[in-house]
Amino acid sequence: MINPRFISILKNIKGVVYVAPEDNPLEGLKWLSRRFRYRFIGKPPSIQVLPEVNSIFSKKPFIELYYPSKAIEEIVELISRQSKIDKVIVEALALASAYVTPLITFPKSAKKLEQLATLKVLSNRKIPEVEIKRHLRIAGYTILDFHEKTTTEAYSAILKACEEANLKEKFIELLSNRKKLANRDAKRYWRVVSNEGDPMLLYLDLIKCLKDVSEKELLKIMHDESVSLIFGIIPCFILRINSSK
Repeated sequence: MINPRFISILKNIKGVVYVAPEDNPLEGLKWLSRRFRYRFIGKPPSIQVLPEVNSIFSKKPFIELYYPSKAIEEIVELISRQSKIDKVIVEALALASAYVTPLITFPKSAKKLEQLATLKVLSNRKIPEVEIKRHLRIAGYTILDFHEKTTTEAYSAILKACEEANLKEKFIELLSNRKKLANRDAKRYWRVVSNEGDPMLLYLDLIKCLKDVSEKELLKIMHDESVSLIFGIIPCFILRINSSK
């Protein structure tokens, strides 16, 4: 629901964190706690984590996010059920897009997200803390700069495709165009990017899930324009912190 709380979170959130159930990235989470002590890091409401991770999640700056509308909650349920993607993954991407903020994850957890990546930005460098901070900010610019364009165009195209029962054909075209946009945007990360190495950023796209979703059921929800908020291209920063520090 759009209310003062939503606006407050929207203005102060610096990312949505995803941690896989079996992951234990304590150093990375502690770093985020120090780095963003006066801002918010959102966590998906359905997330299930190890007890030691939850002990960090229960304190500031981590806050549990809520769905901005009932329609967004319904479309997350539909996508996760019919695409068979873990609900918390769908939820994390949807809420990161809805709150117009990057997703933040860790190397082990990132492997769960790669199925929804349209582009991987690689780096063979050990990225120093100053560059981590810089590139987290850049990831924020990535989602913000294209959010209105990507969400509006995707919403219109998907709604029309559902009405005309040709979503699978439109899906291919839409994904292709969005991948081209991600490729152009990836030039922002020139300071750390390389042709080989480990992923340091993923461009994630919930639209990749739609090929398995019923057009008829999707159409029932799509008439609520608030669902357009989840169709952004989501940069996911993979945080690697040296535990020896």
